[in-house]
Amino acid sequence: MATLGPDDGNRDLDALFRSFLECSIEWSRAVIEQVEGPLPSAMVNQALHVLSFALKDAGVWPATRRLVLALAPRMERDGIREELHALLDSALQRSHEFDDAATEAELYWQLGVLHLLQGRNSQAQAVLEASAALFAGLGAPRDQARALDRLAQAVQRQQRLGDAERLLGQAGRLLPARDPEHVYRLFVYGNVALARRQWHRARVCFTQAFCLLQAGDDLRMLAWASVNLGVAFVQLEQYQSGMAWYLRGIDLFRLVGDPVHRAVAQMNLGVVYAMTGQPDQALEQYAQAEPVFRNAADVRRQAMVYNNIGYAHGLQGRWAEAEPAYRLAVQLHREAGNVVGMVDTMDSLAQCLEALEQGDVAAQVLQNALRLLDMHEPDSGKQYVREMVAAHLARMPAQGQSA
Repeated sequence: MATLGPDDGNRDLDALFRSFLECSIEWSRAVIEQVEGPLPSAMVNQALHVLSFALKDAGVWPATRRLVLALAPRMERDGIREELHALLDSALQRSHEFDDAATEAELYWQLGVLHLLQGRNSQAQAVLEASAALFAGLGAPRDQARALDRLAQAVQRQQRLGDAERLLGQAGRLLPARDPEHVYRLFVYGNVALARRQWHRARVCFTQAFCLLQAGDDLRMLAWASVNLGVAFVQLEQYQSGMAWYLRGIDLFRLVGDPVHRAVAQMNLGVVYAMTGQPDQALEQYAQAEPVFRNAADVRRQAMVYNNIGYAHGLQGRWAEAEPAYRLAVQLHREAGNVVGMVDTMDSLAQCLEALEQGDVAAQVLQNALRLLDMHEPDSGKQYVREMVAAHLARMPAQGQSA
């Protein structure tokens, strides 16, 4: 008569738990894929709870990786970024341990996108370089191009515009002529043009992207194209057209359930209100956008919105309210590694301090801004702000300059 030893019983329990765990993983993935809009928080929490067990069990890795790859882009879109970062870190560690290069490459890509959204451009560069290298080793040219395009965006934000164009060209050579990824390349090319103050070229890039997207059904990308066109038209001083594109983007982002990028469009709309003499309406838009950026840990855009808040207060002569907004914007630009944005805001802070009759402090701020630029490689974006700051410093009274 056969008997069961203690090890047999443990093996049966392990097999039963693993079967239950795998069913839970597949069920979570199935319900996530059925939801078109924002994921209910209870659904996200349930999936993360399941993954807290699944990521510890090598036996269910194939199902686990499928759930992670389904959940990550949805969490990114819904602005659930801190939890997503932790998930990606854990899943990357497991994919490396299990020698799953394809999943590791995709997870590095997702982490790079997350860093970009949070304004962590140097971190984005590092992981996107890793993603591109892994995809190249796997012989996956289209995925390599996706990584190179986001890498170009990371270096463009660091004002390395020539490097960005080189990466975009490399990505373009990897893609078929009509591949949808060309739309993203046009976005980045347009941002390079904006950084070079080539407003007409930027509008052409964004218009081409919008036209390509109209034939499809990707409403989120269409919303991005709309907002980008708004930026270009505003720079061309066609403010009504810019506002119309921003409002279209806001509606589309609301439709697809993307709160962070809707907040970006609202912030941009606020800028136009401020530029057209409507600072109170601008502050209303900023008040809606700021908590979204804060909750999403989007440092780069937090810096931008506080700079804009300072400007709107300044338009109404409320310099005492403008100063702390500018100072916080400088701090946030520093955290994001955005040298040009930081120097530009320091120039605005100096103007604010002058209005508060603190000319010596203002001059010191401008001198610090010039020293900061001296610590970085020159390019067209830094040269523009250098000339702006130097001209401001030269206009100041002699006693301010001697501080």
